[in-house]
Amino acid sequence: MNYIFLFLLLLLSGCNDEKARHKGFFRANLFPCDEASYACKSSFNSPQDKWHVEPIKYTEPTEVAHEKLNKIILQNSRARILKLNPTYITAEYKLSLKVLDIYDDAEFLIMPERQEIHVRIESRSKLPDLGRIYRLIEEIRFKYFQNDVR
Repeated sequence: MNYIFLFLLLLLSGCNDEKARHKGFFRANLFPCDEASYACKSSFNSPQDKWHVEPIKYTEPTEVAHEKLNKIILQNSRARILKLNPTYITAEYKLSLKVLDIYDDAEFLIMPERQEIHVRIESRSKLPDLGRIYRLIEEIRFKYFQNDVR
């Protein structure tokens, strides 16, 4: 019975170890999540969508906001930054379970004119995220406002 469960779990995980699928940004926006995005949250989705999360609003200078976000991402032992520029950060979060690793691709777009940090996180796995992505975004938001930066 355990072998059947293990086989199904691995089968459902799909190509979880594939390369990062950061979609990047277009016209100063991140790509929104859609039906093809199985486990995804984005601040560029409409508030009525199930994929919507609020952007992180900031009041300090953009350079300070960028540095703060960068440090918060790196505080998470599961995260590594893949691309870093003054207004865009891509990161990868790895969750290791006993039988497989689950990767989440994160993108952060800093919009100085609106003083907002937009976020898009999508799981590479076809497994349900059970709220993991939403909790990750809210943890980043909480640390940001608590100035939990070392």
